[in-house]
Amino acid sequence: MISLGEGLVIYSYESSVSTLTNQSFENELSFEIRFRVAPNGKIIDSNPNGQALIKDIGDQFFYTFARNHRHQAFLFFKEITSSTDVIEKVLYHQVSDKIKKVRYRGKCKDNHILLAGYEINEVDTSLKSLLGKMEIILNTLTVSVALVDRNNQFIYNDFQEFATKVDGPENHNDDYSFRDLAKNMINEVRRKRTTCQWFHVHKDNLFHIHAIYFDETEQIIFVIDNRTETNEFNSLIKHKQQMESVSHLAAGFAHELRNPLSVIRGFIQLSGLTNNIGKYYQTILSEIDRMNNIVEDFLSLSRKTSRKRAQDPNGLFNSLIPLIRSECLLRKINFDYDFEKTERKIYFDDSMIKQIILNLLRNAVEAFDENQTDRHFVIKTAVNTDEYRVTISDNGPGMKKSVLDQLGKPFFTTKETGTGIGLPLCKKIVEDHYGDFIIKSTLGEGTTIIFTLPFLEK
Repeated sequence: MISLGEGLVIYSYESSVSTLTNQSFENELSFEIRFRVAPNGKIIDSNPNGQALIKDIGDQFFYTFARNHRHQAFLFFKEITSSTDVIEKVLYHQVSDKIKKVRYRGKCKDNHILLAGYEINEVDTSLKSLLGKMEIILNTLTVSVALVDRNNQFIYNDFQEFATKVDGPENHNDDYSFRDLAKNMINEVRRKRTTCQWFHVHKDNLFHIHAIYFDETEQIIFVIDNRTETNEFNSLIKHKQQMESVSHLAAGFAHELRNPLSVIRGFIQLSGLTNNIGKYYQTILSEIDRMNNIVEDFLSLSRKTSRKRAQDPNGLFNSLIPLIRSECLLRKINFDYDFEKTERKIYFDDSMIKQIILNLLRNAVEAFDENQTDRHFVIKTAVNTDEYRVTISDNGPGMKKSVLDQLGKPFFTTKETGTGIGLPLCKKIVEDHYGDFIIKSTLGEGTTIIFTLPFLEK
């Protein structure tokens, strides 16, 4: 009691509130979760709400998260330590059998991370609710799922129903059932303690089985996918690809035969003009032999024993001069050449390299405009340090970039009667000889093709 005079008295009482500190008063009324954490995740301090969240877990902040959410916590800490601003993020703690969603605000101060957050309770995040939602999702999938606990009991599954579909009733007479396989798979997963997968064929059905092992809970999730229809579809696709290969083969066969036929036709026409077929007899016979080699190669569906041999390229290119000159003369095309001689050897099949040159000659001839009078076809060879470089050019119409980008793809052609096989075949032959094949073209100026053949080591 305190007397203030003139009969005024104030009675004083001991109040329990006065014994509470500001901190304890705040803790009583606040739902806020607070932590002070070291950058490595060690919890330095926490308020009662924080302590309640991490009880029975220890002093490591990251251990309060399921593995699939832990990475987000690492990223959150990285953002905080890399900035002077307050960073916000929602994290998902795993507490017992529940997932707790907490919205945090964090800031780095004095080499510690200060966190303040609150639990978002309006969303039901219990494990039971999540399983219910998961079941709805799984029911929409075409796979079967089974969850096995640490005692090998199926705690969630449509596996029994699925096994019945595969095996029939449990009193079936099969020597080895899908249920037997499941038992063996469980034992194997537990022995290896890792994720496993199998393919299983049963009663003309193909199944892909994926077993996911969870080390923390020792649980296993089985995902069983019936791949029978997929396998049948893949068989159809494979058959389609085989038929396409036959189509490619036939188109390539026709294209390769067309070149020697063109040469033979050209020489027969020339012999009609000169009345001297004997002059071209050996060349025509050589082209017929080349056609025979092509037929033999395609009949065997693959190249026979390689006809590659180590030789200098001089003889091959010199032998091409009369062929190209005659074709150009017939087509009123100016032909120029410049062959650099070399004694170094190249490992090549001369008939295949000859095929490339004649393919490119044919392309150039067909590309020239009928009204163009000054037409040129040029072949040059050069000896580089490690390779023999062949450059073939013409002053035809050339190509725009959009066409050039497509050129070389099988069946792409700018000709009305073309097959689109010639250039891909040329490129493939060069690559089989470990060389490079390059196409350059400018619209209105012409086209240049360069290919290289590597020299044998000295």
